[in-house]
Amino acid sequence: MTKQNYRNDPNRLDAYLGKIQKIFKTIGSSIHYLHRQNVIHGNLSMESCGKFEDGWKVTGLIGAQSIGNPMTTLHMDTAAPPEAITFIGKQQQNAQLFETYPVSPAIDIWAFGKLMFEVLVGKPLIPRDTEKHIRNDQRYLTILGCWNEDDLVQAVSMMEDTGNGTLAADLISHCLCKHPEQRPQSMEEVLSHPFWAASSSQRKTSSGNFGSSMKRRFLV
Repeated sequence: MTKQNYRNDPNRLDAYLGKIQKIFKTIGSSIHYLHRQNVIHGNLSMESCGKFEDGWKVTGLIGAQSIGNPMTTLHMDTAAPPEAITFIGKQQQNAQLFETYPVSPAIDIWAFGKLMFEVLVGKPLIPRDTEKHIRNDQRYLTILGCWNEDDLVQAVSMMEDTGNGTLAADLISHCLCKHPEQRPQSMEEVLSHPFWAASSSQRKTSSGNFGSSMKRRFLV
């Protein structure tokens, strides 16, 4: 069965989304546990999540850092958020990663939303040249540093076009806000989103409110 037919088969799609929902809940709970220990992972990605025997675990803890301490962006790699980018000059033509950046839950929350998007949509959030380290990929760094609401709207559209429903799109779009203060303020808030408790039919329904300080900017 082709990928397109898979997406067009409601039963198979619902089963897939239900399984992914449980896996991401496990990953999110692991990150929440780290945050409760005052530790930020910093490099949450497909490469740092894996299945071991019967369970899913988060790896890549070497390089994790206590909240508020500087973390090298070499450790963050593709999990680096927009705020880790600086532009040299006035024309925004030379985007660079800071060498280090003080860590907060907002970094892992951005990476969690990015990871969910890439798994559910099957495409990278930001295209990159895999032959280069991201420090040398100007196109990737420029898009990341200039990330805005138009990019979020496009991400939401891609989520819904691939049959993932508005609940997933709502959760992910909040995690992928450009400014850290606009994202959920904790993994506890992320894990309280209605997406996690939704049935297969409810996953396709808009979530309403998400946190007292959050606004649903994109979904109707």
